Order: sequence, then structure tokens, then C-alpha cells
Amino acid sequence: DGLVLHMATRGVSVARDGAEVVLDVAAGEPWDDLVASTVAEGFGGLEALSGIPGLVGATPIQNVGAYGREVAQVIEAVEVYDTRAHTTRTFRRDECAFRYRTSRFKQEPWLVVL
Repeated sequence: DGLVLHMATRGVSVARDGAEVVLDVAAGEPWDDLVASTVAEGFGGLEALSGIPGLVGATPIQNVGAYGREVAQVIEAVEVYDTRAHTTRTFRRDECAFRYRTSRFKQEPWLVVL
């Protein structure tokens, strides 16, 4: 028994600051579609993570990776809904406790990645 959430939020916004590109991506975006679009745009950083199934919101939970690259290397921040405090919070990369195939979001399931 339990509650199951199907994340259906969609959207990608792109901010550019000189050569730096920052994407703000909703958790319900298909991961491989996002990777393909960044490659098509010529944005570097995610290309090694192509072919990984699932949604964007799952990637920081599992700290997905392939070919020596992990999503933790490109994430700046993760926005979550804290189901205990009923608030949204943003965690900077260093607050996410990324390790090999895990993160604080896997250890703290009451934090829903947005």
C-alpha cells in the first residue's frame, strides 16, 4: 500500500550567459529527449548520458550515469516539494549528497523532485 505519483510536468527553459547555458527542466520531461535536444543545439555536457530511459526528475534521485559521466556533474540545483513540511525547497549541487548511483533524494523519499 502506498501513494504513487506520476510526474507529468513538462517544460524546458534555456538561459544563456556568454558561453554558459543553464537549463531549467521540469521533472516530467523524457530524459533521452532532453539529451537529444541538447546535442542538437550544440550544448555540451549530457551527450554521454544518451539512451538512459526515464524522466528528468528521476535522474538526480539515482544520479544516473554512463561512460564516466554522471548527472551530478552538470546539475546546479534541484527543486523539490517537501511532503513533510509542505513547502518547496531548492538544493544546490553540494547539498544533494550525490554519490555513485544515489543522492539525498533516494535516502529522503519525502522530497519529491520537481
